[in-house]
Amino acid sequence: MRGTLFVVAAEDARWLLALTAPGNLKRAAYRRTQLELDDKTLSKSRKVLIKTLTGGHRTREELATALEQAKISTEGQRAYHLLWDAAVNGLLCYAEMRGKQHTFALVDEWLPATKEKPRDEALAELAKRYFQSRSPATLKDFTWWSGLTAREARQGYESMPPSGKGLAVHPERSRGTSIRSALALSGFDEYVLGYADRDAVLDPRFADRICPGGNGVFAPTLVLDGRVVGTWKRATGELEFFKPVKPAERRALEQAVERYAAF
Repeated sequence: MRGTLFVVAAEDARWLLALTAPGNLKRAAYRRTQLELDDKTLSKSRKVLIKTLTGGHRTREELATALEQAKISTEGQRAYHLLWDAAVNGLLCYAEMRGKQHTFALVDEWLPATKEKPRDEALAELAKRYFQSRSPATLKDFTWWSGLTAREARQGYESMPPSGKGLAVHPERSRGTSIRSALALSGFDEYVLGYADRDAVLDPRFADRICPGGNGVFAPTLVLDGRVVGTWKRATGELEFFKPVKPAERRALEQAVERYAAF
């Protein structure tokens, strides 16, 4: 939805793409100009990719070779964007691994057939799922997360039942004396990435520790009783705290990292 990879249920892929693709394609217009990818080139590329993938799966390198053979340059970032364009337009998706490489497949060959969702129904469904799984949250959070226009996001929000709209403000909660939960989360976990305003779970003073310089790369986090208190490294299991924690809190978070490693 933000132009990055998402894992979704197969039956949801088509309606999610249909709902979010127009915004993504519009936002990518300048990048297409930079890469000298006009409508004629993109149309030809989609046809080549469809032909190459029909009846089989291909790696990124094999698809790039097919495009080059069709006199479509894949120099620099062009190959990536040509595959992205086909994916956003609902033509291809990741399939199984071939050794250490992902392969691509045609959506219509790889995914089960699904019924189309009218746009207003899709807006309502996405809003419902967002607020059910990520509340308490705000309309601003949903708009940012989904990539929809403000008007579309509000339309989806207003279609929800009143019970969903009641979860629009982050409750303030004081820390108790006992540890209720300790979690080690991956770098791009939705607990951090799912909100435009992260103040309820992350002290703004430490935001740069999670995503240095706003570079889009989010570090794995340590969460204690709902608050992000530090980061950790998957390679070494090293824990780094924003400020000192109690011995019992450290032990609880170390155990959370161990659970992650075991998984």
